[in-house]
Amino acid sequence: MHPNERTILRSKGWSLYHINLMAYAMSAIWAQKNTNETFTQNQYPDVWMIQGNTNCGDCRANAFKHALLAVYLSHVFNSSSFAKQLQDAHEEWAAPEPVSQMDLDNNKKGYKVYDGNDYLHNKKLFYVYNIYQATASIYQTLVMDKFNNGQLFYLKSGVRKRTNELN
Repeated sequence: MHPNERTILRSKGWSLYHINLMAYAMSAIWAQKNTNETFTQNQYPDVWMIQGNTNCGDCRANAFKHALLAVYLSHVFNSSSFAKQLQDAHEEWAAPEPVSQMDLDNNKKGYKVYDGNDYLHNKKLFYVYNIYQATASIYQTLVMDKFNNGQLFYLKSGVRKRTNELN
């Protein structure tokens, strides 16, 4: 985690810093977990490009993960603008161009999913398992729609492509 991310998490109050840090980490863990579960090797062999998993910097699954994390962070902090601050700070140091720009574009799609679903914003107990499953499942479905419709982006041989383009 970059110091800028910590500064942003502290901006909600020092007394909440560790809670915010945990919410940030859990959102990232759930985004990775749900991405791995969504993109199984048999169902989506093209996303298992790097090291036999979906934790790749520029594959199609990474596009999904970024948008999903944007939704989760927006939800747990009840603010897509706060989530954007965190993810922008992360991308400043985490990835080189053009990967970072692609990640920022995919993050934006996640903020739009969150901002477009007011009825889900009141599900405050996000990490209580049953509510988490229901809310996360809805968000995951909405992000997958963007993935399938080519509204997210990935790199293939250095060329930016839509997630519904395989060649």
